[in-house]
Amino acid sequence: MKKLPLVKAGKYEKSGNIIFDRPEIVLGIEHHPLFGKFKRGDIFLSSNPMMLGKMINAVSTMYSVDRNSEFSHSGLFINNTEILEASYTVSFDNFITKYEGDLVLVGRHNKMTNKTFDLGIEKIKEHIGQWYPFHRLALHFFNLAQYIHWNKVVCSELIAKFLFGAGLRDYKYYGVTPDMLADEIEHSLNDDRTGPQYEIVFKGKIPTNIYKRCEACGVNAFTTTDNQTCPICYTKTSLKAHGVFLPELIKYNKSKT
Repeated sequence: MKKLPLVKAGKYEKSGNIIFDRPEIVLGIEHHPLFGKFKRGDIFLSSNPMMLGKMINAVSTMYSVDRNSEFSHSGLFINNTEILEASYTVSFDNFITKYEGDLVLVGRHNKMTNKTFDLGIEKIKEHIGQWYPFHRLALHFFNLAQYIHWNKVVCSELIAKFLFGAGLRDYKYYGVTPDMLADEIEHSLNDDRTGPQYEIVFKGKIPTNIYKRCEACGVNAFTTTDNQTCPICYTKTSLKAHGVFLPELIKYNKSKT
């Protein structure tokens, strides 16, 4: 079944012809346990298990120093949950809902500020809305992407260009792969070579997200499958997926299976 969009947060007093004895409260994504973990300017890498992702990793491995490539896509956080990435087009999306179940790496440059962020966005804003240049993947295969580009960028080049514009990367961006960015986040040193250049904010699989009902206070929370603590009353082990009875939420949860 196709995954459905999030149910609108708010107070539900009825569903269809059914009028509730008391209003049902549906919480928004701002109560999700991962909501406050990421910040604007954070860089993320993701692992795509599909054929395209495997092909990108295979090519990246050929030119990787450590002969290993784990990630095949990259993007940039605009705020807590919204990201900018080169997918089919250079566009915005919701990180928490799009990458649930995927292996991701999120890094935060230790010199990222609001000013450097704005400088980086200014550098890449011309690409917003552009179609993904799939033909450039062939140039990456032959290691020619750094020389031929026609002012088009793949996902990792977009992020490298952002970092270059922000003054946080001291060399050009064409030809950069997701594996190169991942290596920089995990292994590069700061200017003084006294510590890491990036803080690793998160590495692992994003849990599947569903709606659960709190047995203590009755709210319906959008959260991870493994979270059992209510974000409103903080009662532990009170969130139960089987407690949801709003038809809209039940339909959403079933779309995850």
